Amino acid sequence: MLHATRRAAELGDQVVMNCMVRFLRDEVGGQVDKRAALVWAECAAKAGNLSALKKFMRIYLNGLICAAVNSARYIHRAERLREVR
Repeated sequence: MLHATRRAAELGDQVVMNCMVRFLRDEVGGQVDKRAALVWAECAAKAGNLSALKKFMRIYLNGLICAAVNSARYIHRAERLREVR
């Protein structure tokens, strides 16, 4: 299942990209890979998935997964979220 999910994410499905974050972060169907989870979070956010954009903001605001706290990146994503709404 993870292979099919990964393939859908690679083909641009932003909802599945967002799911990949949880799968890789929480060891659903494979090993924990926090760096890959961070990459998928960013991909989903860039693709315009609002849930992923909010998650990505929390990652940098609170230093979650394997990302250091980065206020500038949080502000940039918050501005993007405001534009989308």
